[in-house]
Amino acid sequence: MNLFDKFCSVFAFLLGAVLILLGVLGLFKGCNAHFALPPIAGIVPAFIGWGIVRPIIHAWRQPGSTYLEAPAPLTSVSEPAPVEPAPMEPAQTGRPM
Repeated sequence: MNLFDKFCSVFAFLLGAVLILLGVLGLFKGCNAHFALPPIAGIVPAFIGWGIVRPIIHAWRQPGSTYLEAPAPLTSVSEPAPVEPAPMEPAQTGRPM
């Protein structure tokens, strides 16, 4: 991660931590932060916060380059592979053969 990525990650991590805290408290007391949730549904912000915090922890700990690896090159095919036709059954005419 470069410096800008780490800078943004710190703010995202703080937002996620606040949402986790709000969700844990909301589990028992409900929550009210420009929206109101009853006590059991108050844990929803914790799931949103965990969705923010978990990838940041994973990216921060991951050693290596700051760029994604290039995908494998696509191969060009001049002709599609031949397809064998499915075996056909004799026609059902309703009369004995």
